[in-house]
Amino acid sequence: MDPSFRADLERRLIAAVRDNTLPVPAYPPVWTRLNQLLNAPGSTMGAIANVVAGDAALAATVLRHARSAAVRGGSQLSLSAACTRLGVDAIRRILVAALLGARVLGPGRLLQVRRRIWRDGLAVAELCQSLAEARGLSPQVAYLVGLLHDFGSAIALGVVEELLGDAGVVPTDEADWLALVRSYSAELGLATAAKWGLPDLLGEAIGAFHYGGDRDPVASLLVGLVRIGRAVVALIDQVPEIDATALQAVPALRAPSETRLVATFWQRLPGILHTYEADDARPAPPVAAAVAVSQPDTTLVGQVRPLQLLAQRRSRREHQPWLVTAMSSGALRLEVDEPLTPHTVVELEIDLGESTPLRLWLNLDACSPTGARWSAEGRPMALAGESALRWRALWDRAASGQAESPARRAGGTAARAAGVDRHSPGAG
Repeated sequence: MDPSFRADLERRLIAAVRDNTLPVPAYPPVWTRLNQLLNAPGSTMGAIANVVAGDAALAATVLRHARSAAVRGGSQLSLSAACTRLGVDAIRRILVAALLGARVLGPGRLLQVRRRIWRDGLAVAELCQSLAEARGLSPQVAYLVGLLHDFGSAIALGVVEELLGDAGVVPTDEADWLALVRSYSAELGLATAAKWGLPDLLGEAIGAFHYGGDRDPVASLLVGLVRIGRAVVALIDQVPEIDATALQAVPALRAPSETRLVATFWQRLPGILHTYEADDARPAPPVAAAVAVSQPDTTLVGQVRPLQLLAQRRSRREHQPWLVTAMSSGALRLEVDEPLTPHTVVELEIDLGESTPLRLWLNLDACSPTGARWSAEGRPMALAGESALRWRALWDRAASGQAESPARRAGGTAARAAGVDRHSPGAG
């Protein structure tokens, strides 16, 4: 980032903080009513479901959670049954997370960076909640601290987007944008907690995480959980499989039981993140000149082997298939029919010409236009058991030059339906 450009943005951010004009989000009225019901003794799940139904996005998120494998859900559930299955504590967590998601995941020139903050915060929150009870802490409070600990950075990014307006900007690396706003995270996170009337302990923990200090021993314990969560989430960007060796990078885990809990959490994490994704939300193609985040030439590290495999996004089976064109030992390159925001988690089925497709979660790293389509790259998440074995077998198969879907070899209807032929960009 150009130093003078950065200095100008920082000067204007400081002025916004000084003048108290930063846009700290308010609780929407329907969610205020829901929170009152959740805290009121004797509230029925029917009454709670009626209020949830007043917010279409929140209702859809609640239903996705109830239907997910994480809560043993079936595909057909009423909203009232979904609320009953989840319970009050889970609905309260979904309420706050969905509120923050609605604020963070809107369109904008820095959506990719905001989505990174959102993904990491949600993952840290879920892990903090999982570890809290064994450490004598409130799971609800631990969840909120994990969710809000860096939320101020997302608010600051929103301010930066307003300051940018429609001005021409040289696209800048994601890490530079994060470095710009992180110094404002604590103040804006504390302002959000205060505006929402959250317990003082949350403010103590957020402040202690950013500024240090241990005036409140419980806040210090909560900060310890957040630091564990951040260390685990950092592994998302480093390894597709998590095991005891990988978790040695998180020395603050106290016992084998916590290590096992984190390993189990790792398997559940992609599904948890996906329940906050609206499957029917197709983003408008971004204007390349307006996007303020640069994309790397490639995120595939080490040896790269060519592939010709058809793949389908499980939640979008009615859409055209994607084409997997290359892989490294820990990532894939795909040709897709729509722009995808990096840090989106997608569930993928890859046609290997076997009785069942290879199913895996893919965490998207980059997406750039290439001709009439888009080139996307991403890393598998939470590979384990059969999926891990099949991934390694695919890597070996790619070395032989025989990794091609049957429909691709035959030039069949599936390949033609995808709008992809052997001479399409990225097809090799």
